[in-house]
Amino acid sequence: MREKWRGDFMRGHAQKLENEPLKGKGKKIPEHVLQGDVLDRTIQHSGFKPVWVKLQRQIHQAIKDALKSNDVSPQRIVEINEMIRDYNRKCPPPMQRGLVSKDTLKTKLQLWE
Repeated sequence: MREKWRGDFMRGHAQKLENEPLKGKGKKIPEHVLQGDVLDRTIQHSGFKPVWVKLQRQIHQAIKDALKSNDVSPQRIVEINEMIRDYNRKCPPPMQRGLVSKDTLKTKLQLWE
């Protein structure tokens, strides 16, 4: 009995869909819909920013603050490098960056902008 009810429901629903005209049937699909990846486009339009973009800004600010306050202690370098390691784990491989040292801090600041 249960199977018959389910089958009747499905047939009735299929007939209903056949009789309804589809919205947009026969119209051309806009060109922008066919270009690029749907998921990427949806994410961009929603304003979503990946976690690693936020980390990138934080690292830039941390390097800038260290240089500004002349706090280039080994402890500060270790903290910044930990942030960079976290960033490298979360970002795409082509976006990964090297660690900083006391000597390379000024040049690396430009890379993190």
